[in-house]
Amino acid sequence: MTIRFDLIGHELRFDLSDGTQKTVPLGPRPVAELYADVMATLHALGVGVTIDPRSVEMAETVSFATDTAHAAYDRGCIGSLLQVWTRVGAVFDQFRSGFRGKQTPVDLWWGTFDLSVARYSGRPASPPFDRDAIERVAMDSEQSLVGFWPGDETSPDPAFFSYTYPKPAGIEAALVAPEGAAWSGEAGEFIVPYDVIRSAVDPARALLDFCESTYAAGAQLAGWDRGLLEREPSVRRVA
Repeated sequence: MTIRFDLIGHELRFDLSDGTQKTVPLGPRPVAELYADVMATLHALGVGVTIDPRSVEMAETVSFATDTAHAAYDRGCIGSLLQVWTRVGAVFDQFRSGFRGKQTPVDLWWGTFDLSVARYSGRPASPPFDRDAIERVAMDSEQSLVGFWPGDETSPDPAFFSYTYPKPAGIEAALVAPEGAAWSGEAGEFIVPYDVIRSAVDPARALLDFCESTYAAGAQLAGWDRGLLEREPSVRRVA
């Protein structure tokens, strides 16, 4: 079975391998009501699951089963974000096509809603033991990551970011593109505001320049075998 968010039709789609389909409408209503509908739909489909209803990666932990405080659903905002994700994802896919080494697909992280792509050198790395278990497992290899952050309550300004792990010495002094992209000592990564990319004459080119220049800076300083790992991009340029 697959469960998919249809953010154009604004519904949650349930598809079974035998062709059975059900949908749950998305709209302004309490989280607890939506959660109850989801669990009832799974039961009606004969799918037995155990779900921890507590939220994670949020400032406050709430239970979906009892949350009646959150009920907003802004279709216009959701539609705009979907368009951004779609266009950013297309540029990230073009960026991915220039790498033959191990890399991730374009990932959407459910906890923070950031879109990202990670490349790997093929060499192990010592994970940061001051992080949680998930981060320690995720950072046990040399990697270069670029992503889009849509913003949240504590950091509302959307931006693109890029880092190399482990951090190569001197990377903060590297020159990267486009104009407006810079190293953030506080974040420990390169950042370029979304508005800089959006207002560029060619936004797709500006974003691709950010992806390529920040990756190149980290890979060069970290001594990656770029001749082995890189190739001519096979995806045509995004318009």
